[in-house]
Amino acid sequence: PCFVEEQFYAPSRYNSMPNFAAAPSKKKNVNRVYYKNTGGVWPSWSRGDDFAGRWTTKWRVDKGGKYRFRLGSDDGSQLLGEDHRLGQSASTSLKIGRAHV
Repeated sequence: PCFVEEQFYAPSRYNSMPNFAAAPSKKKNVNRVYYKNTGGVWPSWSRGDDFAGRWTTKWRVDKGGKYRFRLGSDDGSQLLGEDHRLGQSASTSLKIGRAHV
């Protein structure tokens, strides 16, 4: 598995993107991050509403340069790279070595 998936559930409702300071309700390794809109609950998740997920990974960058990332969701999402916000679709420069997204 190359991604760490963390599941967070709001005690009542999320009105904005959580800051993920609390410990996750569930944490596991997954091979890919791809969840279709089911109109219900994703497999292995506890709720279909008022939840947040965080997926992190790191990899070795063999060739430094500009890389493009894209993210999509229907409820709001943020893509962070090397501790800065990239938005939902962005290009960023990565140096040879390890990268964290």
